Amino acid sequence: MALNTKPTLEELYLKPLKTWIDQNGGFVFQNPEQVLTLMIDIKTDGNQTYPFLKKALEPYLEYLTTYMGRSFKEGPLRIMISGNRPMKIVSEETEQWVSFDAPIGGDYVGIPVRIDRQSASYSSYFRKRGGGKLSEMESAKMRELSKEVTERGREIRFWAAGNNPTRWHEMLNNGVTIINVDKLARFKTFIEQRPDKN
Repeated sequence: MALNTKPTLEELYLKPLKTWIDQNGGFVFQNPEQVLTLMIDIKTDGNQTYPFLKKALEPYLEYLTTYMGRSFKEGPLRIMISGNRPMKIVSEETEQWVSFDAPIGGDYVGIPVRIDRQSASYSSYFRKRGGGKLSEMESAKMRELSKEVTERGREIRFWAAGNNPTRWHEMLNNGVTIINVDKLARFKTFIEQRPDKN
């Protein structure tokens, strides 16, 4: 019974985003080329959950980036799935409403779904030292992974890296394109004060 009282995906995200987009000329950001990614981490069985997700997304289809083979229709909102990914079900759809965040380490050649990002836990590749610095060997490894993923046209992310500005700096300097943060105000200050920011 308690589960039924919790806010839904629609109430928490989809409805507010629709209102925002409608009030901002069809865009989330001032730059119309910038798309917002709503990342959904499926913890339950992906194949069983996906039909319910698709039903929730259907009223907002005109706002979504969708994919048909190698072509896509860009909308102001991109839905990205991680966790228990229903790749097989989605691969059978002519029009796909979602893209995927897939694990680092695979090239996924021949899988007919859109993979826009590859991710791994930070500690699966690097030591979490107190100061946040990487060793030279770790820096080289991070650059290698970043190059490998971004050359395929994908974003790269290391989750559970913590909220350490030195670690953020190391990731940005070594080609990581997506930084996970929980402390948004601290990260905003960090970005604004970076000496090598553009």
